[in-house]
Amino acid sequence: MAFKPKVAAKQPEPAKSMPVFVARAKVSGERWENIGAAWHADINGKPGYSVKLNTIPAGSWDGSFLLMPPLEKPSE
Repeated sequence: MAFKPKVAAKQPEPAKSMPVFVARAKVSGERWENIGAAWHADINGKPGYSVKLNTIPAGSWDGSFLLMPPLEKPSE
């Protein structure tokens, strides 16, 4: 009889929600770079935001960024 390891049942992936805001940083002159996103969150029963930064700009970035509404995708 061969040994068969038990495999955990595959869990369904949670639905990905669109961010409420996109985090953008001004990196040079008038150039803005997307560095993350923010979603609504309840923290101890109080409303707030969960922010995820995916990257930080290189160079002389001062650490500040804006949370802005995502850009609308153009209709085809």
